[in-house]
Amino acid sequence: MRALLAFLVIALAWANAASAQMPGAPGNVKLNEICETRGRPGCPVHLSIEGAITAETARSFASLLELEQKRVGAWLRPVVSIQSTGGDLQAAMAIGREIRKRTGTIQSAGPCHSACVFAAMGGVERKLAGIGLHRPYFAYSDTNVFAEADARYKRMLRLIVDYLFEMNISDDVLRVMVAVPPGEMRVLSAPDARRIGLNGVDPAYDEFRTGQEAAQYGISSFELRRRQAALEQQCGREDDMRSLADMHKRETCRTSMRERLLWGLDEETYARLNRSTQDRCRMLAPDSPERRQCVRRVADALRGDTRE
Repeated sequence: MRALLAFLVIALAWANAASAQMPGAPGNVKLNEICETRGRPGCPVHLSIEGAITAETARSFASLLELEQKRVGAWLRPVVSIQSTGGDLQAAMAIGREIRKRTGTIQSAGPCHSACVFAAMGGVERKLAGIGLHRPYFAYSDTNVFAEADARYKRMLRLIVDYLFEMNISDDVLRVMVAVPPGEMRVLSAPDARRIGLNGVDPAYDEFRTGQEAAQYGISSFELRRRQAALEQQCGREDDMRSLADMHKRETCRTSMRERLLWGLDEETYARLNRSTQDRCRMLAPDSPERRQCVRRVADALRGDTRE
């Protein structure tokens, strides 16, 4: 179809990167780090996208993930690094949907402009720098009738609105976008990107992850959030840190207090929990579901919820 929806494509020189890719990685998509554990659901696989986003980019991205998933024999979580100044809007959306379907994460040191932002929206966790927005426009305009152009532009906006809803992204993104003429670019600051939801955690994924974590401690999502807020109050919020020394102090505080606060135990009881789990759960793999269940049984006993 000649009337292709697209954003401004500023070609990047990525030929050298393409020649250095791992075998079997086509185009400007690279498979940088494979899953090392066959049969492990959610195993991370690291990919990168550099340069203009095209339909071939979207096909290559999906194909690499499918091939790797077949090799591993379980679903994978893509960890995607992206650098692009734009490309094809629908191809970018296809990449975003593929990432979201697999609850993947995405990061960029910049630039991530125009269509790149739509691909990045698919990450359930996003950490992006150099986000650049401008109003979407057509690569080709072949009508002499304003009403036709108007209807076509509204269809494009509807496509974007529906995609933002699908990705749980605020309409604020579209408002910022349409205010910038196509020949210009607004590069967002980190606070602005976070405020309009382009950086951070997808709200639905946050609810899912919070529910899973709460279940590990045997409490409700509401109670987990209350205890997390208490931890933030004790150790400080990341956004309030003004230096590396402050960040280090915060992390030290969180490391020493997090588990005790989330278990809802005083210092003496938490020390007993550590001693008991070292004895009763020592044969179980760290971070495995079996070990977490074992720790919870011990914690419940110490809290008086059960008896062992």
